[in-house]
Amino acid sequence: METAPQFPQSQFLTPKLGKGYNGVVYGISKGYAAKVSIHVLQIGHNSGRRQALNDIRCAIGRQLLEEYKEEYNIAADLYNAEISVPRPEGIYQVEIRWLETAFGLFFPEKLAFVMERIHGTQANKTQGDLRKRVEELHRLELNKCHERGFYSAKHLSLNDVVYDSNRNNIVFVDVGHFERV
Repeated sequence: METAPQFPQSQFLTPKLGKGYNGVVYGISKGYAAKVSIHVLQIGHNSGRRQALNDIRCAIGRQLLEEYKEEYNIAADLYNAEISVPRPEGIYQVEIRWLETAFGLFFPEKLAFVMERIHGTQANKTQGDLRKRVEELHRLELNKCHERGFYSAKHLSLNDVVYDSNRNNIVFVDVGHFERV
């Protein structure tokens, strides 16, 4: 399995903040979140099968590291272009301690893409005047993306967008779908 430095976490439990098609985001401290990929492997009793699955696990680890590097690079490009995304921190080993992992007893260390934790409201769940404000901020931020050479069909809707009342702005929280155009 590919290795990365251990991220210094400051809270014992890591609450699940969100789940997508290929990853789960956990709060690993008050200021940071970690995106962890969803890969499930069953290890049997047959030692040959176990070795084959271990080889697959290592291959997945290498592939995952490359995917996280790509996502980190696009996140850094977006952040440096002043697009509203979580500040990317890097690729680290994190410990996931949550009820589903028996508080970290089962496979607690995970390779993860670590980023700034955004405290806000899912944009697609806003209502009334706030919804109108969020839609306007979203339109402005999408225009900024296009002006600076970025595109994401996934972000045309308010899914994967959070309204951060402290910034009075929206934040694109799943940056892996952005592309340079």
